[in-house]
Amino acid sequence: GPPGTGKTLLAKAVAGSAGVPFLACAGSEFVEVFVGRGARRVRGVFEAAARLAPCVLFIDEIDALGSRRNEGAGGNEEHDHTLNQLLALMDGF
Repeated sequence: GPPGTGKTLLAKAVAGSAGVPFLACAGSEFVEVFVGRGARRVRGVFEAAARLAPCVLFIDEIDALGSRRNEGAGGNEEHDHTLNQLLALMDGF
């Protein structure tokens, strides 16, 4: 949704109502130039969430990752690797 509509506030309220920890990060934190670092950061966030489970994991600005998937030839391989890692972890969470 557009900025300023209360997405983060809603996620915090859900965590508070459920009485579980709230973890927040920004999708832009996963964007890296060096191969493997972005995917490693994604795994680290999900490992932290697994340790605190049950919890609410909120990834703000997730479109920073999803907006450029499958650019084709000339695309950023590290970006695609990071996005694929995020999707795999979300699928199995």
